Amino acid sequence: MNGPSALQRLAAAAGIETSFQDNWGQEHEVSEETLRALLAAMGLPVESSGAIDDSLRRLEAQPWSRPIGPVRVVRRGGRGWQVPIVLATAASGQTHEWSLERGDGSGERGTFRPAELPTLDRRDSNGEPLERRGLAVPASLPMGYHRLRLRGPGLGTRSEAQTTLIATPVRAYVPPKWLRGEDGVWGFAVQVFSLRSRRGWGIGDFRDLRKFVRGSAAAGVDIVGVNPLHALFAGRPGRGGPYSPSSRTFLNHLYLAIEEIPDFAESETAREIVGGAEFQTRLSALDAKAIIDHADVAVCKLRALSAMYESFRSRHLGDGEGLPVTERGAAFRRFQAEGGQALRRLAVFDALCEYQGDDRGWQDWPEALRSPDSSAVEDFAQSHRARVEFFEYLQWVADEQLAAVAESCRQAGMTLGLYGDLSLGVDREGADVWAQQEWTAEGVTIGAPPDAFNLKGQNWGLPPFIPSALEGAAYAPFVKMLRANMRHFGALRLDHAMSLARQFWIPNGADAGQGAYVRYPMEDLLGIVALESRRNRCVVIGEDLGTVPDGFRERMARASIPSYRVLYFEKEADGGFKRPQDYPRQALAVAATHDLATLPGFWHGHDLKIRSDLGLFPSRDVEEWIVAERAAERKALLQALAREGLTVGSGGEVDPSEFVEAVYRYLSRTPSHIVAVQIEDVLGQLDQVNMPGTIFEHPNWCRRLPKTVDEILSDNRFVSLCRALRHERPHGGGRNRS
Repeated sequence: MNGPSALQRLAAAAGIETSFQDNWGQEHEVSEETLRALLAAMGLPVESSGAIDDSLRRLEAQPWSRPIGPVRVVRRGGRGWQVPIVLATAASGQTHEWSLERGDGSGERGTFRPAELPTLDRRDSNGEPLERRGLAVPASLPMGYHRLRLRGPGLGTRSEAQTTLIATPVRAYVPPKWLRGEDGVWGFAVQVFSLRSRRGWGIGDFRDLRKFVRGSAAAGVDIVGVNPLHALFAGRPGRGGPYSPSSRTFLNHLYLAIEEIPDFAESETAREIVGGAEFQTRLSALDAKAIIDHADVAVCKLRALSAMYESFRSRHLGDGEGLPVTERGAAFRRFQAEGGQALRRLAVFDALCEYQGDDRGWQDWPEALRSPDSSAVEDFAQSHRARVEFFEYLQWVADEQLAAVAESCRQAGMTLGLYGDLSLGVDREGADVWAQQEWTAEGVTIGAPPDAFNLKGQNWGLPPFIPSALEGAAYAPFVKMLRANMRHFGALRLDHAMSLARQFWIPNGADAGQGAYVRYPMEDLLGIVALESRRNRCVVIGEDLGTVPDGFRERMARASIPSYRVLYFEKEADGGFKRPQDYPRQALAVAATHDLATLPGFWHGHDLKIRSDLGLFPSRDVEEWIVAERAAERKALLQALAREGLTVGSGGEVDPSEFVEAVYRYLSRTPSHIVAVQIEDVLGQLDQVNMPGTIFEHPNWCRRLPKTVDEILSDNRFVSLCRALRHERPHGGGRNRS
């Protein structure tokens, strides 16, 4: 029997799995064409057998090519941690120095003789004997980010080396009340863009969210989940999908509540623009639409915001007239300084997108503008300084408004408050990829192989981080992204949390099923997630739907990261729905997700009709089988509810409101830490937020709710459900339990 080919050995060494099992347990061998495409995306030449051999030799030699790795992630802290070092055997008997600079500024130093350290491995490199030794530095290492420096002969050409040390906890943040057994948290999940108010701008905003938070907190809610709030495309506002953002580190400025920004009251020009008859007519037309017109919303908001920024600049920044910078102006300057290079690059990118004035991605810009470090980009930034600063200003006021929402949660005594959502990746044409090209794979995107709910597989069009490049950067992009997303949230959902362990890469132009899994340094990434979770006092929830690797959920549980349990999928072997008591305690329980049918849509089969109309079933036979399966699921769900004494109507007729309330009562009886209610279910919405497998064929991510926030809070269905969940979960952490 032949062994693996050189190409397969190279793929395995690069972390590519050469076969995978689908959801039905069927094994799939990855084609050579796919392996070549993925290796090329990692920057490994594979155009010939000689190139493959050279790439394999370089990859195998890489750990020996440097005295110490770029980063070392260690658990717990305290003493006894070890770092592997590589040095020339001839120098192992000589004295070397180490110095440790901790994240808090303190430090220690000492000496060691490599010959006295345990030997981990040996190798010859170009005739020179090398050895890998385990250096156990006798210094305490508290949780955080630190720097270790080594000096001595045999440590490469400069006889010195350094690495980043990341000391992480074993477990992520857990609220003290949960540790005391006082859980039973419940709340709502809303899409911010879908919220309405009596005087809106055609899209939900942070004012609407704050009003919903305050009203729901008064009803006993402990958590309010929101869609990803990531920055979208300033130059192409028609792209409204929150899971294909331009940047995961910054915010979508279309969520700004214009009139609540202090500069609106100070800008006569902005007030005149907004108060004008033509502008008001335009706003009224936008607000009357059931589907968001992102492009027109952006035109209106940016026109007002531009005038507000000019006022802010002249009143608070001096504007070059020798006037003093005010306290508000100084706060903006601090925000700019804290945002650093990442904030500036986003602002420059947004200004460039606006300046280009077309729908081209940055890959099609003039070559001189394709690199954030080019002199042409710097010249543009200098000549358009005010516009670049305008986009920084938008991020500042967005951060202020989101902080105000989070503060409302704290004042209301909510256990967790805002529950954010971190998307799996970013659009290939967005700011993050432009700014992080050295860490991002080209020519591939992330997706998923076929499964029961996506029979053709999925291609999400998101370019992945290259694992080795991420490690080479000491995980800095990952750390910054987590911090930005935990900044104002009491809980954060990791979309497709399995990406911490592996991601399904698909070559450009290939079908979704023609990809392969690429392994990621899960233990390192999981440790960093736990560290940032503790630092920000933010609960982390792992969305673990789809093809889940063996042992993944157990590993997440050991890290105190709750699972994401969806009613539709929680079934016994015979097809019946699991009893509430069989759900795990360490979980967030929901009826559905934004990608699945709402409860009313599920009951009426509305989602299946839409999927049929859009041709999303691979065959008529499959469609008929799934329709029959849905009928069986409805019957099984009614039986499960009846076991719990939950009625959904009378005389054989199912009452829609009673059905929704019964399902959430059912979920509330689980021991799971959190239960989240989709607001679309409460309002009887048939259409789900997103229909997977579609982009332009279906109005995804742009449906508005049929009622305003005030109307929702006083709606009998909302009031009745809150009363029911307070009864089912009386030990949650909110203040209002009557």
